[in-house]
Amino acid sequence: MADTVRELGVVLDALEVGNTTGNISAQDRRDGEVSSRQTGYQNMVLDKDLTAPPGSPSVGDRYIVGPAATGAWAGQDDAVTEYLGTAGWFFWTPEQGWAVFIDDEATRYEFRGGAWVVQASQVVLDVVTATGTTTTVSLTDVQVAGMLINAPADGTYIAAFSATVSHDTTNELIFVSIYDDAVQQAESERNHRRGTQLIRTNIAILTDVMTLTSGDAITVQWRTTAGTATMLQRVLQLIRLS
Repeated sequence: MADTVRELGVVLDALEVGNTTGNISAQDRRDGEVSSRQTGYQNMVLDKDLTAPPGSPSVGDRYIVGPAATGAWAGQDDAVTEYLGTAGWFFWTPEQGWAVFIDDEATRYEFRGGAWVVQASQVVLDVVTATGTTTTVSLTDVQVAGMLINAPADGTYIAAFSATVSHDTTNELIFVSIYDDAVQQAESERNHRRGTQLIRTNIAILTDVMTLTSGDAITVQWRTTAGTATMLQRVLQLIRLS
């Protein structure tokens, strides 16, 4: 069986590139580099802390070059490198957004701001829900009952909210939006007008990316133009991006 070589973002088989020795040519890697730049994604590398080539690498082994590297890796700090066999080492200069899985750490890293950093997971950090009915007659924004999350740490986030709303007065409006502390996230505002037929509807909100400080209060606030607005089932989520 031919040796199979995992490219950055693609899979190459040695026979398909006319290679029967188990070595990989630099041209094969240059061809594959086009794909890696298009995808911005890389597969596994073995280690990111070595500052010189390992003593007995196998063809296809990949590393991130450590700081102040020496020998065949000199001048290639932070590069992704792969051992080609008789052709030596091939290097890719990382670009913003590239990601790799570091095998010896069992951790995914991304290249961001000129350095390899642990990749932030997109995780729902907190969720609050409510099923009880709440109402408002306020003509200015007030907090929706139970819809508060405090940011657990400094970072960038998005907030998402959904709810079922209704109104008791035809042609009157309900406005709903997300606030960071006392500041409305203007892009998040949504509204519902009570029609003669459409009495109840669902509202869904997603904010732009917000830079938050630990403890910032993320709330949902609402108002009405007249009459009584009612909100039923509702859920607020805060999602950390980095």
